[in-house]
Formats: sequence, C-alpha cells, structure tokens
Amino acid sequence: INGITIGVVCGGAVAWCEMFVFTSMGRRRNLISIISLKVIAYVFILTFTIFVVILISRSIQSGQDPITTFYGEPFQHLLFQEDFHIMVLYAIVMMTIIIFTKEMGRKMGQQVLVNFITGKYSRPYYEERIFMFLDLDASSSLAETLGDFKYHQFLNEFYYDIADEIVDTHGEIYHYVGDEVVVSWKMKRGLA
Repeated sequence: INGITIGVVCGGAVAWCEMFVFTSMGRRRNLISIISLKVIAYVFILTFTIFVVILISRSIQSGQDPITTFYGEPFQHLLFQEDFHIMVLYAIVMMTIIIFTKEMGRKMGQQVLVNFITGKYSRPYYEERIFMFLDLDASSSLAETLGDFKYHQFLNEFYYDIADEIVDTHGEIYHYVGDEVVVSWKMKRGLA
C-alpha cells in the first residue's frame, strides 16, 4: 500500500510539473539548468512523499499520532541509521539519469538518441527514407530587419516550435543548416 501510494502521488505530481510548470522552460534555460531544476524538484517531491507516507503508515501501525511517531526512536532510527538516506541517494541518481535521457531525446530527437546509444551510426547500411528540407522564406531580409541577436532568438523559437511537431510525427532531425532544418522519416511513418 505504501509503494502504491508513493507511486501514485509522485507520478501525479511529476506529470503535473511536466505539463504545467516546466513546459516553457526549454526556451529560456540551458540543458544543465533544466536537468538540475527538475532533479531538485522531483527528488524533493519523492523524498517528501516517502517521508509522509512512511510516517503516516508507522503512525497507524503503532496507534500513535504522527508527531509522537516522528519523535519516537523507531522512526528516528529509520531516518538516520536505516535506508532513508539510501532511498534519497537512489532517487537523485535515477532522476538524473531519467531526466537527462528524456531531455537529450527531446533536444536530439528520440530516435536519434536511441540510434546513437545502440551504435547504429557506426555501421553503414541502406535505408529508404522521406526527407523534408524546411527553410525559412526571406530569412536574409528578416535577419537584417531584426538584427543579429533578435534573429538568433527568432531561430531558437522556430526550432523549439517545430521540434514538438517533428517528434509527434516520428520524424528525426537530421541536422540544422543556418535557418534550414533537414528532417527525415522512415518510409512507413513518413507516408502515414
């Protein structure tokens, strides 16, 4: 029951944070700060939830109120001499790995990350693909109008906006060339 409660509460809190709190963060922050903020937030949520659920569970088992249970020797033993610090350390390591993988997949494209990890790019082979060369219209005049800094911000917004659509259609960003994005799909997914 404790594990289910912790899983449901933490899963709901993390899902809520991903949908409402951290949605636009990628536009304003670098990868390290995104990963750091998410790890801190999610480890806090997980640690707090584990702490409260175990406290309430032990309080029910012992028939005492939560404050008495907290100051009691068994609960203090759990916090400082048993596995609580190992649970927190495990949460930090696992959250860092999961969030890093998720954010890298978001930045590179999910399939690109998988292909890189599995070594697909080390062995050449033939594959039929659909390519799209997405180029901004009149980008030179736009760059002159906006200036260097604002044009670079505009390009970042453009790349960020199209990334979700490319991922949703199972496309892979092959590379960026100035204001052009080269996207490819496997034949079956691309035709669909």
